[in-house]
Amino acid sequence: MKKPQQTAAWQKLAQLASEGFRLEPTSGSTLSPVTACGITLDLSRQRVTVLTRQALAALCDEVDLPQKAMELVAGLVMNRTEDRPVLHPLLRQPTPATDTSIRQSLNAMHGFVDAVRTGHASARSVADHRYTDVLVIGIGGSALGPQLAVNALTRFADGPKIHFLSNIDGASFDDITATLSPAMTLVVVISKTFTTEETTINADAARAWLAANVGSEAFPAQFVAVTANPAEAVARGYRPETTFTFPVGVGGRFSMWSTVGLPIALAVGFDRFREMLDGAFAMDQHFASAPFESNLPMQLAAYGVWNRNFQALTAHAVLPYAERLSLLPKHLQQLEMESNGKSVDLDGEPVTYATCPVIFGEAGTNGQHSFHQLLHQGTDAISSDVIIVREREGRSASQHQRLLANAFAQANALWRGNHTAGLAPWRIHMGGRPVSIIELTRLDPFHLGALIALYENKVFAQGVLWHINSFDQWGVELGKMIAKTLLASVPQTTDMPLTPLFSAAP
Repeated sequence: MKKPQQTAAWQKLAQLASEGFRLEPTSGSTLSPVTACGITLDLSRQRVTVLTRQALAALCDEVDLPQKAMELVAGLVMNRTEDRPVLHPLLRQPTPATDTSIRQSLNAMHGFVDAVRTGHASARSVADHRYTDVLVIGIGGSALGPQLAVNALTRFADGPKIHFLSNIDGASFDDITATLSPAMTLVVVISKTFTTEETTINADAARAWLAANVGSEAFPAQFVAVTANPAEAVARGYRPETTFTFPVGVGGRFSMWSTVGLPIALAVGFDRFREMLDGAFAMDQHFASAPFESNLPMQLAAYGVWNRNFQALTAHAVLPYAERLSLLPKHLQQLEMESNGKSVDLDGEPVTYATCPVIFGEAGTNGQHSFHQLLHQGTDAISSDVIIVREREGRSASQHQRLLANAFAQANALWRGNHTAGLAPWRIHMGGRPVSIIELTRLDPFHLGALIALYENKVFAQGVLWHINSFDQWGVELGKMIAKTLLASVPQTTDMPLTPLFSAAP
């Protein structure tokens, strides 16, 4: 397998980068938007020429990205360092095509979701109440994806209200449970291994809270487990019939398509959850079959590599101009930085080129009154994704019109800048900041699924282009191990500063 720097296309890209890019009023205008799965991608505001695009397409071919895309969608890619298959694309295949165990798990979840949402006798609280609230306990991939989807699909929510608890900080538990009725709250505990420390501690706190307010019989009656390690959940006292499983080959940050999506289905119904999977499946098929010139994930990935490795951009902003997508930047921080924040390649050798940029962002127009100043006039150029939804979410057509006007204004200001003659120096905008515009037809389950799968497939494609493993996360482990060794040294209460107790020296 070729490393990227060994390809002729990489050398050509380096040559093109050395020749520079001259920003003209019409720069990028020859790039036509491409559309797939109800999503349109406009890359006309990028520092590229026809030759750049040709070299990026050639790079994808030289590293066999089209073949690897087909292998990913078929479930044939391996996570080498953990010796596991990468199975999340199989989760969103239409029911007849899915693995039997996946189908059985989703069918069991479907039945439970319907029972909770209809108030069936088999899914009521200890006090025989219909559940009005669901407390979801999980962290990282066990929470970020489902929380994004629940928030994004607010207008479709007609089930119990969903609350997410992740932080080990006890104040978070106190604040969330203060608004809940214990007798009408279902607790969903999500952990791939079912040994995650933060999740275990918060689940124990929820068990004590319900025991004090409902009685000891609330556990396991009002608890549900979602895990790839059902034996551990059952050993801890969870009921087998309400322990929902998913394959160990599904990474946490890619798991919302599995039974980890239980909170989504409880909020909007299983049929709409299935529509979200259908949108993701449609994007998978597009990724595995479309040529580079019309392939949305491949283009996003390739242009990201161009900006990172040949334009020396160190950060990338995600700017959704839709309040209900406000959690998308947070989800993508994990998806992209945990997947591709790597400095060792697939051969176990140090990477000699840059990989994942820092990902950050905020919903528009809020971010305009925060960090956009740096995007426009900071000393470091930063690339951006501006995400818009064509059909309005709210009642007001005029507010949606203003929202869209702001989105396009920011994209044009970042790209075109302002060099009007006679401007004071502090009013000059250099422009040339690369911007990708991603337009959803509407924000519904299908298009949300397609959007998230677009980014997942982009992440995989960049991993291939950088010759790294996008599916492990060994950098997460060291801090966990050190925390266990330090725990006994942290006093429960003290009036003295804690910092002197913990030296930076070994």
